[in-house]
Amino acid sequence: MDIYQAVLNRHSARRFKPDNITDELIAKVLEAARWAPSWRNNQCWQFIIIRDKPVIEILFKGSSGKFFNAPVYIVACADPTKSGKREGIDYYIADVASAIENLLLAATAEGLGTCWIGAISHEESIRQILEIPSPLRVVAIIPLGFPAEDFAARTRNFVTNLIIRNRSRKELSEFCHMNKFGNRFSIRT
Repeated sequence: MDIYQAVLNRHSARRFKPDNITDELIAKVLEAARWAPSWRNNQCWQFIIIRDKPVIEILFKGSSGKFFNAPVYIVACADPTKSGKREGIDYYIADVASAIENLLLAATAEGLGTCWIGAISHEESIRQILEIPSPLRVVAIIPLGFPAEDFAARTRNFVTNLIIRNRSRKELSEFCHMNKFGNRFSIRT
């Protein structure tokens, strides 16, 4: 699958098959994350790979349960002291977001499903359960597995998927500007 197909076919999977994922496949998607750009190339990210079912159950205790069935979870953390801050913007979040996006696209290319869980309402308990040291921050949790729905059927017809997915996305002219804000970008013919 080329990069454009991965971008267009990436979606948030919320149901997963119980099939095992090999360490080699996990390493492959983490390798993609490793090559993401970051502030001064400091690579402030840390990833915790979780396969242990009791740890997963404790981690999500009290949550809605819709993500409990993935065979693997990746907790993406960042060290704010190893990234920059400029004009009130903490760049550690952007650094980790770049790495996560690489991971999501690589997983899609490998036929895996993911979902970016960024609503971390219990960061302190996650830090305690996983023994995450300070100053690391929990940025996201990514379930990883083979999607329960027929992923092959989703990717079978690239053109159809492109048309269907465009219906739910803004047009470029709605958020792209040329030379200054307000001059809507349009393709020159």
